[in-house]
Amino acid sequence: KLENEEEAAYLAKLLEATEEALARRQPDYVRGTVRVILVFENPRAIFRIQAMADALHPYFLGGSLGWHDFLASTARLFRHDSAYRIPVKADPDIVIRNIKESHDILVRELGAVGGLKIGGMYGILYQAGDVESFTASMVGYIRDVVTQLKRGLDGFWVAHPDFVRIGIALVEAWAQQ
Repeated sequence: KLENEEEAAYLAKLLEATEEALARRQPDYVRGTVRVILVFENPRAIFRIQAMADALHPYFLGGSLGWHDFLASTARLFRHDSAYRIPVKADPDIVIRNIKESHDILVRELGAVGGLKIGGMYGILYQAGDVESFTASMVGYIRDVVTQLKRGLDGFWVAHPDFVRIGIALVEAWAQQ
C-alpha cells in the first residue's frame, strides 16, 4: 500500500539489502526471487503506477486495486467536502458503479509493463445456513468477478474459502471464451 515512487524506491532498496543479507547467509540463495504486488489503495497512487513500477524494478510483479481501501482513501481525501458520500459497503454493485475508470487505468498501465492486474474482493458474505443469503451473496460475487474480468483484470481477492472454487471456475470459463 504505497503512495508514490519515492516509497517504491525505498522498498526496492530495502528488498535489495534483504537479498544481499540472505545471499551472505545462504550462498545458494538466488537473488531476484522476491516479487512485490502493490495495492493501489490511494487514489493518487493510481496515477503513479508507471513511476512506482519503475522505481520497484526488478521487484515489481503487479498491482491490485480493490474498492474498499480505494473508496475509504477517497473519502479521506474528500473529508472536508460535505457533498461527498462514500458508497455503502453493502451495495452489491459497488465495483460496477464506482471504480471502473480506476480499473481501466490499472489495466492500461500494468499491461504496458507486463504486470499482473488484480482487482478487489467481493466482501459481502452470506449467513451460514441461510439459502437466501447464500444465493444473494453468490449472485453478487459472480457479477463482481465477471465485471472485473470484463475490465481486463487477471484476478481478484476472495473474502471466504467458499468463494475460491467458484472464482477459479469463473476465471477458467472466462479464459475459454
